[in-house]
Amino acid sequence: MTQQQQQPPNEAIPASEPVEDDVKEPFQLPVSASDTSDDVEAQQSDTPGTTTSGEKPGDNPTAGHTSEKSSVIVQDHQPASTPEGPPDGGLAAWMTVFGGFCSMFGPFIGILFDNYGPRYIILVGTILHVLGIMMTSISTEYYQILLAQGICSPIGNSALFHSGVNSISTWFGRRRALALGIATSGASLGGVILPIMLTRLFNLLSFGWAMRICGFLILFLLIITNLTTTSRLVHTRKQYHIRDFIRPLSELPFILTTAGTFCFFWGMFLPFSFIPSQAQRHGMSPTLASYLIPVLNAASFPGRIIPPYLADVFGRFNLMILMTLASGILVLALWLPSTGNAPAIVFSALYGFTSGTVVSLAPALVAQISEIREIGVRSGTYFCIVSFAALTGTPIAGALLPDPLGGKYLEQCLE
Repeated sequence: MTQQQQQPPNEAIPASEPVEDDVKEPFQLPVSASDTSDDVEAQQSDTPGTTTSGEKPGDNPTAGHTSEKSSVIVQDHQPASTPEGPPDGGLAAWMTVFGGFCSMFGPFIGILFDNYGPRYIILVGTILHVLGIMMTSISTEYYQILLAQGICSPIGNSALFHSGVNSISTWFGRRRALALGIATSGASLGGVILPIMLTRLFNLLSFGWAMRICGFLILFLLIITNLTTTSRLVHTRKQYHIRDFIRPLSELPFILTTAGTFCFFWGMFLPFSFIPSQAQRHGMSPTLASYLIPVLNAASFPGRIIPPYLADVFGRFNLMILMTLASGILVLALWLPSTGNAPAIVFSALYGFTSGTVVSLAPALVAQISEIREIGVRSGTYFCIVSFAALTGTPIAGALLPDPLGGKYLEQCLE
């Protein structure tokens, strides 16, 4: 006997019940995102005994792809409490994206997210990040700056980053890459505004007051993050062991994804650090050279939105491969031989676009090959490994090029 039920799209999922996203997605590079297992509608249309209202079983095997919204389900043998997958939209979902957007002005905490959700992690991250900025404003010794900007603020950033991207992953399935791209584009916008703002404030006021104004601006944005970011899951405390962090490294898709991202992040930040000095070496004025990083970050803004939108259609791994390849070609073919102002500006814009895509797609790739209830632990393992590449890449390049204004850039470009 059949019964008709309407499931609320944004209902929290009890931890004791299975969810659609707990099924790992197959690791297939050539397929589009709509063929992955986190496409909720496709899952519904393939479930025996489940059809959309008004259709008979077998009449339309692809009916689940016709709408992104929740539909009335006729279930013959499914339990009444079977939850739906990610709603891929709605006020709570997009407000979480907006909160992640604000938190990305500055950016790892996975196990705490799986246990407690994002609320308290974001609150602690806000306090630590803003405290680090404010303490920097009154620092007079090197060790004080190291404690504030090297320990306090980065720990807060880690909490904000992981809570933001993991919360978004619980709300979106088919449009996950786009949602994460919109959220991470906040980092691009911050990378345009903050360097210019601080440069002006240093001259008008002082270093201390410039940092305090920056801290108050970030505090305002993070208040929005605290008010809007939520998780779709109901988080309960679980016992974790160190092997929970190591287990993903036994899976070939996870290993290959992590290794590929590690290699790219090893050299990704070199242009951010050295393109102004290389441009000055070839005659660009220091004033114009100081705007190359804002140009790079400005181009990164559309790069974190447009390609992720296409990635949800043509495949996230496909777009990731394409953009990493394009970034490498730009470095070798445009940055390395450039000797004038125009090539440096063009490279900054193009590299910002391609590298921004890679940054925004990285969390989406982890979510695609992970069970949603383990997203915190697995993304923590992933970014912990990748962080060593980001940490060591620029110092290695600096050792290869001790004189930025007179050394050779070939060695670091081939790093």
